[in-house]
Amino acid sequence: MHVAGVIVQALPGKLSAVLVTIGQVPGTEVVTSSDEKNNIIATIDGDSRKQVADRIYAIDKLAGVASTCLVYEETDSNFDFEITEA
Repeated sequence: MHVAGVIVQALPGKLSAVLVTIGQVPGTEVVTSSDEKNNIIATIDGDSRKQVADRIYAIDKLAGVASTCLVYEETDSNFDFEITEA
């Protein structure tokens, strides 16, 4: 599982439209948005880095989006760790 956090900057007057379309990108969840700053904070998850990157690119190309900035990424590789005493 790969998870990313992004800030999406909407063009003036386009925030509402972007909020609707961003929710249609698979694996994407809007965390919060600001009418005052015209931006959206969202999380994106996927099975691979490429899938997450493709979703970020899709958001960046949505009508009304000025820019998309990756601010966080985490990979959960489901490793089992065994702690041993030295």
